[in-house]
This record gives sequence, C-alpha cells and structure tokens, in this order.
Amino acid sequence: MNGDRDRREHLWRVKLQAYLHDPPEKAFVLFRGGKSHEEGTVAAVLRAVVGAEEIPESVREADRWAAAADRPDRPRRTGERRSAWDRISFPDRPVLVHPLSGQRYEIASLTEVGAQLAETLATDHLQAVLGEEKDLERAFLRLWRLGPEIPDAQGFRSLWRLLPADTRIPDHTIWDHLALASAIAGVAGAGNGAALLAVAIGPVQSFLEQGRSSHDLWAGSHLLSAMAWAALQPIVEELGPDAIVMPNLRGTPLCDAWLREKGVVTLEELEKYEPLWKRGSDAHPLFAATLPNRFLAIVPCDRAREFGERAGRSVRQFALEQARAAWAKIRAVAQVSNGDNGDHAREQIERQLADFPEVYWAAAPWPERPDGEQLERLSGRLSQVGAKESFLDSPQWRLLSREIEVDGGEFWKPNAGVLFPAVHDLVDRALGAVKATRAFDALPQRGYRCSLCGEREWLVPDREAVELPRASGKAVDVWPRIAKQRPAWARGTEHLCALCTLKRVWPTLFVERSKEILKDQTLARYVVSTHTMALVPVLRALTAPDVDTSPIDTALESVGEASVDHWPRVALPRALVESDKAKNVGRRLVAALEHLDDRAAEARGRRDELESIARQRAEIAAACKKALGARIETYYGLLLLDGDGMGGWIAGEKRPLYREIWHPDVVASLEPAFSEAGAMREYLEAQAPLSPGYLGALSRAMSDFALHIVPFVVEELCCGKVLYAGGDDVLAMLPASELVTAIILLRAAWSGQLPSAEKELVWLLRERERASEFRMGSGHVQLRGRLFRMMGDRATCSIGAVVTHHTAPLASVLRELRRAEKRAKDAGRDRFCIVLDKRSGGTTELLGRFSRRSDQSLSEDEVGLQATPAGVLLRLQRLLETDVSRRAAYHCTSWLDTLAGARASDAMLASLVAYQLDRALRERERHGEHNGADAQRFKEIESLAGDLASVAMAECPSDPAAWLADLVRHAEFLARAERTAGVRRAQRVNDQEEAAP
Repeated sequence: MNGDRDRREHLWRVKLQAYLHDPPEKAFVLFRGGKSHEEGTVAAVLRAVVGAEEIPESVREADRWAAAADRPDRPRRTGERRSAWDRISFPDRPVLVHPLSGQRYEIASLTEVGAQLAETLATDHLQAVLGEEKDLERAFLRLWRLGPEIPDAQGFRSLWRLLPADTRIPDHTIWDHLALASAIAGVAGAGNGAALLAVAIGPVQSFLEQGRSSHDLWAGSHLLSAMAWAALQPIVEELGPDAIVMPNLRGTPLCDAWLREKGVVTLEELEKYEPLWKRGSDAHPLFAATLPNRFLAIVPCDRAREFGERAGRSVRQFALEQARAAWAKIRAVAQVSNGDNGDHAREQIERQLADFPEVYWAAAPWPERPDGEQLERLSGRLSQVGAKESFLDSPQWRLLSREIEVDGGEFWKPNAGVLFPAVHDLVDRALGAVKATRAFDALPQRGYRCSLCGEREWLVPDREAVELPRASGKAVDVWPRIAKQRPAWARGTEHLCALCTLKRVWPTLFVERSKEILKDQTLARYVVSTHTMALVPVLRALTAPDVDTSPIDTALESVGEASVDHWPRVALPRALVESDKAKNVGRRLVAALEHLDDRAAEARGRRDELESIARQRAEIAAACKKALGARIETYYGLLLLDGDGMGGWIAGEKRPLYREIWHPDVVASLEPAFSEAGAMREYLEAQAPLSPGYLGALSRAMSDFALHIVPFVVEELCCGKVLYAGGDDVLAMLPASELVTAIILLRAAWSGQLPSAEKELVWLLRERERASEFRMGSGHVQLRGRLFRMMGDRATCSIGAVVTHHTAPLASVLRELRRAEKRAKDAGRDRFCIVLDKRSGGTTELLGRFSRRSDQSLSEDEVGLQATPAGVLLRLQRLLETDVSRRAAYHCTSWLDTLAGARASDAMLASLVAYQLDRALRERERHGEHNGADAQRFKEIESLAGDLASVAMAECPSDPAAWLADLVRHAEFLARAERTAGVRRAQRVNDQEEAAP
C-alpha cells in the first residue's frame, strides 16, 4: 500500500513540475527584465506546492519532446547565441496564428503590459487557484482546469487563454504546451516509455437512427457521450485529464462534473468561469452531448494493453448498470414483483448487452530516439498495417530528420517528439485494421421483437411470456401499464428491448445523477415537440404587449376539459420562456391543440366525436387569426449539419505551411537564407505535420461550437431546439421561417467567418440587443464577451434541411433529411440542400453553395462581396414577408418555368424578376398596405433581382431559369403569413408608427 501511495505521489509531483516548468506569462517576460522566465511565477508556485524550485532532468526532457511535437524549432540551450530570427518580443510585436487556418492576427502593441505586471498577475492568479491545497493530485487538477481561466483583470481574460507557448511560432497556447509536457512526463517518468492509445466506441449511426421522436434522438446521442466518458474515465482517474490528447477535456461538462464530484472545483467556481452552469433545465451544459465516440491518449508503453482493455470493460459495465437501473424504474412504475422463476428480464439484459457497445482499441509505442533501431521498427510496423506512404516517407520527415543550420547557428535538431505524426499514423491505421477485422457473435432471439429496433426481444419479467404476442393481455406484460403512466418511456403498444429501454429511460436516470452533482439546482430535461415548433410564429406574435388574447382565451375554454392539468405538459423554446404571455396563453394554446390531436387519435371511427374535435380546432384557429392576423402554422424545419472532410482534418492533411505558422518577423529575418539555402526554402514551403497542439485546438473548436455557439444561434436567435450537437455534426429543429437564417449563421460560425455580402443583412434581421452579444470574424466568435476560436476560414461544412408538416412520421423525415445532407456532400461539399416536403404532395429541392466560385478577373475583396445562394434566398423571403405579396412569386415562377431548359441570360432573368417584384410593390402601395415605397426600396429590389440572376447563372449554368424558379418557390413557401405572423405584425406596427403625425 505504501508503495502504491509513493508511486502516486511521485506521479503527481512530476506532473506538477512539468505543468509549472514554464510560466503562463512567458510571452511577456522573454527578453525583458534580464532574468530567466523560470524564476518569477514558476519558482514561487513550485516552492509553495512542491517545496522545491528545481525542475528535474526528466521533466526537461518531456518539455523538449513536447516542444518538438508541437512546433518546428528546438529548445534553446544555455550559452548559445541567439540570431535575429530567434528573438521575438511579444509585447512589441504581438502576433497570434490560428492553428487550423494559419491566419495571422496582429494585436495592438502590448508594451504597456510590463514583465513585472504580467508576472504579478500570473503569480497571484495561480496562487489563488491553489490556495492552501497541499494534496499534489488535487493541486495539479486545479491548475489544469482553472489556470487558463483568469478573472477579467485589466481586460486580459480572452488573451490569457491564447497566450503563445513560443513567440516565434504562436500557433499553440502555453496551456496546450504545459498539458502535453505534463502528460509525457507522467508516463515516460516510469522508465518504460510512452505510447499512443486510440479507442473507438460504436455503433453510432444505427443506434441514433433507432428512434421515433426528438426525445429518442437526444437520448441516444447523450447516452453515447456518457459512454465515451465511461471509457475515458479509467485513464483520466489514473493519469490525469491531460493524458487525453483528443478530445481536449478542459471545460468539457462531464469532465467538469467529475472534478466537481472529486471536490477539486466548487460549483461556484464552475459558474464563475462557465456561465452556462448557472442555468437550469436542459440549457445546462450537462445536457449537451459533446464527447465524440473516439479518443487518443498518451499512456505508459508497457501498460497500453491494460488501459485499452480497461476502457472497454468500463464502458460495457456502465451500459449494463444503466440498463439494469432503467429496468428497475420500469418495474417500479408497473408495480411488478418477481415470479417463481425470478426476473427473466435481467437475464435478457445480460444477453442483449453482452457485447454492447462495440469497443476497439490500438496502441503504438513512441520511440525514444528519432533514429536507429527504434525508428526502423516504427517504419516496419507502418508497413505491416498497409501504409504505402507514411509520415516517414514524406517531405516533412526528410526535412525534420536532419539538422539545419542558419546564420552560423543551429536552427533545428530533431528529438523523439518529432515522431508524433508517425506514431499517430501507425495507431490510426492499426485501429482501422482492428475495426475492419472485428468478429460478430450471433444473438439468438426467440420471442417477439422490440417495437423500436426490431432486432432484440422485448423485456418481460416472466420467461413464459417471451413468445406471447402483445394482444395476449397477460398480467406479466408491463408495457401497457408503462404506456398509461409514463408515456415518455413507452407509447401506445410499444414493447422495448434492453437497449431501447435504456435509451427511453436514460433522461430520467441522468437527471437524477445530475442532481447529485449539482446539489441545490433543479434540472429537468424537456424536448420541444414538432407541433410546438410549428407554432413558434404564433407564440412569438403572442409576446407583443398590445396583442389582445381574449379571443384565444375564449376559444380555449371551449375545449371542455375540467382543467389545464388534464392537457399534455408543454415545453416552450428557450427564447420564449421569459415571456409571461408565452408561458400562460401560449403554453395553454399548444397544450390544447396537442390534447385535441391525442383525442382525435383515440376517436378513430367515431364520427360525432371527430366532428366535435374539428369544430374546436376551427374555433381556436379563428381566434388566433382574429388576434394575430394569420392562420395557425403547421410546418417546421429540421436541419442537419456535418463538417466536411473531418477525417482529413484529424489526420492533419489541412495543416498550414511552416511559412504560415511562423511569426512574420522570423520569416522576414530568414529571407536571405530562404533565397540561398535549398533546405530552408524546402522547409518553409512544406506543410507543417500533425501535432498534439493542433489536435487539441481542433477538438476545442468543435467542442465550443457545439456547447456554446450552436445553442445560442438555434435556441436564442432563431427560437429553435437543438436535438444534438456533437462537435462536427448538429441536428436541430427550427421554425420554418427561421430555417435559412440558421443555415447562414451556423455555416458562418463553423468557420468563424461571415461572408462580407451577408454581414449587414444578418445583423439587421436580429434584435439589436442579441446582435450585440454575437460577433464573428477571422476564425473566431465572440459571444457575450467570451472569445471562442472556431475552425477557421479553410473549414467548410454541408447542411441538409427539410421543411415538413408536424404530423409527418419522424423516421421518414429523418431519412429525407439525411438524403438532403448527402446530396449537399455529393455535389461538392460546402453546400446546403433544402427540401420542401409539402403535405399536399410532392417535394421541391434547392441545392446551393455557401460561397461563390471566384471569377479570375475579380479581386479577393470583390469575390467576398458576391451574393450567395443562401443570402439571396433569405433576402427574397424577407421581401415577400414584409413588402411584396406572394402573387409576385407565382408570376415569377410561371414565367421562369416557360424558360426552363432554354438559354437565358442573367440580364433577361434579372429584368423578369425585377419587373414582377416592382409591380407587386407598387400594387401594395396603391392599396395602402404599407407606409409607402420610397426610391430606396425600388433600388433594393433591382439589386436583389440582379443578385438572384447572377447566383442562378453561377449555380446552374445549364438551366438557370429552373434553378431560380425553385429558389422563388422556396422563398414563397417560407414567407407565407402563418409562418411569419410575428414578422408581419411587427412590420404593420412599424408602418403605423411611421405614418403617425
């Protein structure tokens, strides 16, 4: 026991020394003040925690490995003279580089931040984080989690998280470097070397597809995220969260919850640095499914197999325990006791989850030297897994495997850290081989199958009931009782297997678990129904202070129930919850309509009762039209986003060139050598290889996008509902009228770059107070004062969307949605595809690019200002909502249909569209339907018509008229009055205010 305790204490001591070997303020103190950067903060904190300032050689070696793995330079040795390219003063010329795009950001001079001030801020912050903590493990975990989260002292918070590890190559942060050094020191210090371990969990797609509701979709994705954490936890518990290279766990909700349970951080600290932790309901971060089904870790080489197998055992044990807990909930609600033969369902659960989930792992040793026998062994293993051309055959390795001298000094000398791309390549290929050769064991199933998946027997407490049909009416059949008492767990005649039962009951289990973590907070998971989402325009219009809701109140009384308590419990979109009218009248309205739908389903064949229900629906619809001037909406939108080429991003194929990641002053200083030395020319023009810092930045960008940006855009700006957001994929439900806006904003936020032509357009569509909270550009998004690094301007995504009736079966709608997303991918990626699934029959599809192809004669600025398909669609939709009647759209499409297949010029198309829109605007002006059409409005119509024509010619040169006709049909359908009740009403109020004397 003492030996284990001593080893644990040594591990955390070494990791602390590695994490503190460089100070956070290193960029500010280098070349300023005349003392080593290891003196101030590092010395003070090491002395307080470890009791000694000296950093052992094993930690310095880990630092050199980490430096070589993350950046193309070598650590400076004492006594070497520095060339001009080796001396960059960050405060004098502060430059940061986006690690994924290579874009440089030159910040205003920071010379006012002296070395002493930076050192004081850093020392005070780290000492405040540590407090009186003497336990080495807890001290390390607090530093790892809270070190990058400085209070907003002197406006320093955003920059603090992005401070570079090296001022010459400022594409990765000091925090990334410290975490990598501590991970390497922790595993290599054991004396047996390090290895990379890759673990993947499946199945994913089939598991998510086995569902019938938005509730199932969320539960499935969240359960997979929880299982990923269960696989990660054995490694995190023993080696620390820094050992996980990807995903980056800092700030991940489940990791924060683990730290909270261990008592490492308090709930108050989490709420201070992560404002979302203050929120109740499913706005809380713990309800976000942000962990991927695959991870990469640094582990001790001789224990790699052990950790791989432990990950598999841990996640399977977690799934089995949760399935047992779910069945216990079912039994308790159904009030079923054990029969003579015990509980047969427990045996079914054991069998059905015996190999669930599928877990694959592979490990690759990290050689201690970049040459000799170990390098040959690495090369041989790459050949064994089918790597015809690996990193060791690349131009980068030919450069990195030899020393380079510049200006008479040593520029580059390789160490083992530079082999990270080759080791990653090996473990990635090995994992692919393991997955390709997996064995399947048949699962014999004798009884009736599950209603959801159709693969496994449904659960029954008595063995004799396995082969009895649902209609047998046996007392042992628990599912009819569940359908009556817990319809969220099973509806109608559904009977579920172990896995589908777990999926249905998982939200209840997780809410109970989260209450243990959060103590005083009350959490509840809600899912907005498709009916509620379709009614968002009505609910939004109800929030206006001058709306008279008395006709709606009267109509609701006619529903005839004794109390609203008899109606379904309704959840509203987050953006509407703060409105008293939406909570009172709106919630009652939606509940009444859903109640009538339920009654109609039960009253099939009873004509008198169905007629009564129809009359009540008509009364409610008439009341809404009287109050709001529009019919009740019945359509909603589903959106599916998927990052393009993510396999290439993870493999490092998108990394910038060396020239792009170096500080510009370094490149300028190297120009003489660049023009003369072939090695230096080759070096600067080569693509930077894969690195841990790059993978961490990639993971952090996707996590921040899913956890912060997607919910804000979908739920707060566009009044929708996120069903899941797992980083590079998003599934969301939206009001039909907001679908195109969400498509534009999500695509822009993914890369952190809004197309120039759409900037003013999008911000004018949003409420001013919300627009001020959300800014994007240069590969970043600023949200409520916090800066998030996104994927960068080289990253693209594809989006599929479907507009459909709220009663359409969700399974078929999801199939259509995936086809739309695949169509966007197959057409070349960086595209969107919107399908109108009309209940009257037939579908209309619109496929377009997010960015226009650049004409060789156009400058870069002119290309950026080109109109885009999504942009002109949204502009036309808004025009039809507010200024121009839909009749103009009908006239346009009838003319465009006659031109389909013919050669039409952009001038002809622009003239035709402008004429119809201009005529419709003048007609509305004559009828006094708005305050007046000034010259500016006609000019905007002419500009829009020209953009529509040019976009159509670019998108479909062979038949632009047909493509444009489809776009007009989409805009007209999305702009119908029932979908935009709030927009039209606001426009009428504005017109009245402008007309008032």
